[in-house]
Amino acid sequence: MDSIIGTDQTDVCFWKRVLEVYNGFKPDGSVERTQSQIRKKFGRITKTVKRFSGIYETQLHLAESDRTEADVRALSYQLFNTEKWPKFTYWDEYFVLRDCPKFRSLIDKEPVPGPKRTRFGVAGNYSSSSDSRAFEMNDDASEDEPPSTLSWRPCP
Repeated sequence: MDSIIGTDQTDVCFWKRVLEVYNGFKPDGSVERTQSQIRKKFGRITKTVKRFSGIYETQLHLAESDRTEADVRALSYQLFNTEKWPKFTYWDEYFVLRDCPKFRSLIDKEPVPGPKRTRFGVAGNYSSSSDSRAFEMNDDASEDEPPSTLSWRPCP
């Protein structure tokens, strides 16, 4: 995010600069890190934070009016925790990265799939994800419905 250097640097130079900043902030007596270790750790953090960000922002968008941000955060933690993703521990990292334009562009490249909707009729009516109702494709149409302009042919 250095506006003077910007993108005019190689991958090696970038991670070398990141390592220098890391060494300036690390506590005394902590283990030395290499550029490769820093890059790999950031990759693990980014992968986890991207997944949590998608869940959290979806929950914020779908939250009821009486739900607080703390409720949304707790629900997002609950939705995040699965067998593959046991626990989200990067809240502070998410808080730093969420407003960063480069991180936002990563999120926009890989959108998290939203809730699925089921198409109910020929008219194009869709269900909401919270009110999904099952229906049979072979059920006869009720007499209340107007006749369809589409021809009904049996499946081969």
